[in-house]
Amino acid sequence: MRRLNEGDKKSDIRWKIANIIVREAAKREYAIVMDKLGKRPAENMVKRIKDKQLRHRIYQASLKGAQIAIDEKTREHGASVLYKEPKNTPKYAQYIELRLTTVIAQG
Repeated sequence: MRRLNEGDKKSDIRWKIANIIVREAAKREYAIVMDKLGKRPAENMVKRIKDKQLRHRIYQASLKGAQIAIDEKTREHGASVLYKEPKNTPKYAQYIELRLTTVIAQG
């Protein structure tokens, strides 16, 4: 049996997390709300970040890949996913969505 390289490990973790989020949302009949991400979302996120290590971790996060995995799993499990424009969302609404996704992820 071969060992997974770093790229395979990241992909495996991304799909497992997407599966957990979507299963919990489907079980509780919740909708998953995500921002519409552009082609290179990490570039816009790191514009004001000075810490090199944090910038590197944001680039390594594969945010678009996670969004695609969640989207595919929602089709598989029959859950709902909603996309919203990030620039039209007030800050407090983002906090509420973050809390909601935390609750879904924690079970």
